Formats: sequence, C-alpha cells, structure tokens
Amino acid sequence: MEKNIKDLLGLTLVKTEIVDGDLHLHTLESGVGVFKAYGDCCAHAYVESINESAVLPAKILGWEHKSHRSENDKYGESLDYDFYTMKTESGYIDVELRTSHNGYYSGALEWAGFVPAPVDFS
Repeated sequence: MEKNIKDLLGLTLVKTEIVDGDLHLHTLESGVGVFKAYGDCCAHAYVESINESAVLPAKILGWEHKSHRSENDKYGESLDYDFYTMKTESGYIDVELRTSHNGYYSGALEWAGFVPAPVDFS
C-alpha cells in the first residue's frame, strides 16, 4: 500500500468510510480513493475499523504501517491484524485491516484508484 500513498499526498480528505470491507477515502480534488482489502486464495481480508482523531477536511501528509500481529487457534486458523496510520495536517487516522486464513495465506490493502465522488442531491 505504501507505494500508492503518493497518489493521495497533498489531497484534501473530507470523509473516510468502510464499504464492503474496503477503505474509501473521499477527497475534494480527485473523488474517492479506493483501497480494496484483498485476501490470497484461502484468506478473507477486510477493513475492521477507522479511528479518526483528525478534524476533516484536512490535507493528507503521509501514511505508515504501524504494526502487524497474528493469532493462531488450536485448529490452525490464523487471524492477522495490520495497523496503519494516516497523518493529516489536523491529526491522525488509524486503520485496522484484518485477515483470516489457514496459516499460509495473507491479505493486504491494494490500490484500486479513484472513482467519481457520489453526487448528493439533498
């Protein structure tokens, strides 16, 4: 995911949301940046939570993968936790990605690009 953050740097973030397990970053300039939660063959990846301490709208300044941990149950199933922090000019946004798998496969956030922002007619 780090290689794609350059597409977002300097853009004004106005909203974050989880849509079908994927991360959507609504920007003022370029529409919605979408990161798909991708799981290998036998893995299911999804964005579990977004925690915002930043006041939006705010310019995106950076992105960091903070940590990774994995838990295994007695049946050989694994659950991975990946934590990311997005730095903005007004604070931080933390994102948690979870991946459940059989102990061999993994998951990741993959850049899907920008889609047009939905139009609000209300």
